[in-house]
Amino acid sequence: MQQAHNDEVDDESAKSLGIAKRTGHENDSTVISADEVDGLVATRHPDGLAESMKAGRNAHRHEKRAAERRLRVEKNGHLPSQRTLEEVVQLADTYPTSFSLGTLKAAHGAYTALPNRSLRGGIPNRKREYSVDELVSHYGFTEVSWNGHDPMVLADGEGNIWGVLAGQPSDPSFAKAANDALAFITKKSNEAGLTGHAEEHLRGDYHAFNVGYTYGNGGQTPSLRDNGKYNQMLQDIMQNVDVQRLLTYASVLEKASFQLWAPRLYQYYKEHMKSLYELLNVPPFFPRSVYPSAAFNLGGRVRTYVHRDTMNLPFGWCCVLALGNFDPDVSAKLILWDAKLIIRFPHGSTIFLPSASVTHSNSPIRAGDYRISITQYAPGGLFRWVDNGGRTEKELKEEDPDLYEKRQSEKETRWKYGMTLLPTWKECQARV
Repeated sequence: MQQAHNDEVDDESAKSLGIAKRTGHENDSTVISADEVDGLVATRHPDGLAESMKAGRNAHRHEKRAAERRLRVEKNGHLPSQRTLEEVVQLADTYPTSFSLGTLKAAHGAYTALPNRSLRGGIPNRKREYSVDELVSHYGFTEVSWNGHDPMVLADGEGNIWGVLAGQPSDPSFAKAANDALAFITKKSNEAGLTGHAEEHLRGDYHAFNVGYTYGNGGQTPSLRDNGKYNQMLQDIMQNVDVQRLLTYASVLEKASFQLWAPRLYQYYKEHMKSLYELLNVPPFFPRSVYPSAAFNLGGRVRTYVHRDTMNLPFGWCCVLALGNFDPDVSAKLILWDAKLIIRFPHGSTIFLPSASVTHSNSPIRAGDYRISITQYAPGGLFRWVDNGGRTEKELKEEDPDLYEKRQSEKETRWKYGMTLLPTWKECQARV
């Protein structure tokens, strides 16, 4: 027999049998066990109602367990299983670098990065196409021939992980989802006339659309981005089941999980985004992703200029997904200028990197190749607004001077604190 609280008979079931509902008092003559109910049902309703009653009780148990899981997810997120941790960490390779994220600087307060005019690395022309051969021979870069599947962590000499080549699962259904997502996005963007190059902007000359929440430019509260006549196209893309799987995979599920690799940083995002949505009284922008914003880079010729995404949280990780019909041995390799790395970046693969602080770009795209990308990210201004209790700094200073002074003092140490949220390779190994 199951435990008593799982075997109680509901009101409707008791009424149909002509018995009293279980009261919970063991000496009460009206108490009837689940097994006794089954016997009564079989006697009075020999037409199969007994099986129906059992199914109803099983459904109740499933609902209860599902509710418990939802509470755990709300508190901790989708925790990776121990089996997944062991499989991923044991499969992962480390790529030691002489570069350390902690040696860089953020803007004062560490809610945003330094502006792009302060680009480092001796870059002669940030818009120019740099070939792999040129970067290797003239600038001392190293090629990383990543297969796009098995995870590889980018760590400094002390084992501090500053980026992860997360890869993609070996599950054939994921590969199909990536292909189907590509086909759907291509169809939608072609229908909208978004092909080839676009008007030049900070990051390149491709069609770029940012969706989700943003904050800044004099606004009093965070707001959703408006892409005008392209809103419906973007909504259709985001609601596509294959696109949703790719976005979810990057944040909370399977082997690429942000939470799996950087649990402290993930929790920092999760707590702030939970507060953001509560303060705004809105549901999460992406129901199963911790990120509040994303960039859809379309048109098939997506190659970024040398840049940093300076408005993102500077110690945070953005999540980049490459999609397309292109040769990753030739086209659109990821170039990390501070670390002097050139990384092969195949279709369907995911990479986490601190895009606000680390200077990056892509190698040229071969004629005839087609490449797009989706980047999930979190603007740093959202974290500041949440830390201020849903207020601008001016409002905070006027309404709560003590908290204002506290937040001002925290600006001096936030960058260093952000470094403590990043994982280490030793920690990853200890978890398995």
